[in-house]
Amino acid sequence: MNLIMEILQKKGALILIVLIINAGCGVSYVGRNDMKELKMPFEKAAYPDTEFYFHSIQSAKATGVKEFIMDAARNAASADLAGKISSMIDADIKTQGTVELGGGNSSGMTTIRKEQIIKASTNKMRVVDEKWFEAGKDISGKTIYEYWAVYRIATADVRSLY
Repeated sequence: MNLIMEILQKKGALILIVLIINAGCGVSYVGRNDMKELKMPFEKAAYPDTEFYFHSIQSAKATGVKEFIMDAARNAASADLAGKISSMIDADIKTQGTVELGGGNSSGMTTIRKEQIIKASTNKMRVVDEKWFEAGKDISGKTIYEYWAVYRIATADVRSLY
């Protein structure tokens, strides 16, 4: 009788262990079918950088005054486009056969002048398209806004400055 009780206790413990392991394996992870694709509201392919225009797609999300949210996106676009303008200026200097020497180059383009051109150029960027979204509420109940915009600079406007 004791032998039967010992076997039942061991089987019971074994069954309990198997049930706990199965319960742990029952945790569901996100599978391929459960994933959601997040899409930008603007297709990057619709706004390619060309020899005529540079584009930047930016977004900002926050609560509060919409103008501040727009400024955040504009500042991000300005930084992005400044890099593209700088590369264009460098490429133009290279193709004109000039070499930068000690903060300047033989064509008269100094680093300071280049920075002035970049700043003046980014001031000429324009919004091509924009969209506003409500992205829920924060913990204090304020509406969270998400702003997306496409900015453009004409390369001719940049080149007219040098």
